[in-house]
Amino acid sequence: MAYQPNLWLIHDVDRRAVAAARQFSGYTILLRPTRRHILRQFQLPQDQYIPEFFQLCLAVLAKEADPDKKPCMVIETDTISAPMRQLYDDSGILWVSITQEQNRYVLRGTHGGTTLQVEERTGSLFKVLAAPLAWSERNVSFSQGSYVQSYSERVLREAVQILSPSYRIECHHQVPLSRVIGYKSGLSAEEQRLLGTEIDAVITQSFDADPEGAVILPVKLDLHDSHRQNPTVMARDERIRELCHRYEVPLLTVGIAEDGAYEFDCPVLSLPKGTADGQVPNAWAAVLAPLLGAAIRYAGRSF
Repeated sequence: MAYQPNLWLIHDVDRRAVAAARQFSGYTILLRPTRRHILRQFQLPQDQYIPEFFQLCLAVLAKEADPDKKPCMVIETDTISAPMRQLYDDSGILWVSITQEQNRYVLRGTHGGTTLQVEERTGSLFKVLAAPLAWSERNVSFSQGSYVQSYSERVLREAVQILSPSYRIECHHQVPLSRVIGYKSGLSAEEQRLLGTEIDAVITQSFDADPEGAVILPVKLDLHDSHRQNPTVMARDERIRELCHRYEVPLLTVGIAEDGAYEFDCPVLSLPKGTADGQVPNAWAAVLAPLLGAAIRYAGRSF
């Protein structure tokens, strides 16, 4: 059986929300990120434990010009618990929930003691999302956390943008491994825990090219010293690679070779390792190009 990539947008309300969010000029949408990076400290208050905090939302909107991709607004389409909603409100996070209720779409959100509810019956959610986003644009709410965690991620993102006109691709950040691999039965308890590990970046095709949001190329940046010197981190890295290889997921690992060059390795695609000198977007784009071409074909898509 041919490889089947995991799909991120399989429900109508998810696709409509993403289609609307993409229309805002000056913003970019990051799909399926872990919620914890919405907060400045990436962690819960000391006396709280909310499992959903370590899981994913549908999307966040960030300013295109912001190199750190601080979330301006969080978009939820799954039901979230009262403690998670309270955490958003207590932390001053601008967030909205969109649900489909019979023949209408309903947006609900609270911020700073203000409750907003907007209903839409035509199916176009642009106006629905424009109302709460105005609070951010008028500095009623402020971004806190960030989704681009390192200079290397910035370089990768710029390289993807260089290639985007040819490959119609987008880059998303801090996505849990569960959304890279998809649902799999028979995993051990250790492997189940591993699914919460965040992958630095995941490349998909643009919504116009692929409205299902298929995972094309997950990218793991193993560039910090801990990936070569910390036995715990190194063992976790190896388990992630093994799990992806078992399910034929084309995980691209970027590491540092002995000569100091940046080494790009994706065994599932059966291509030679690529190397780039330094962290230069154009150099990374040149190495990524054949990998992306192979990954798009491997996922059964076209460009």
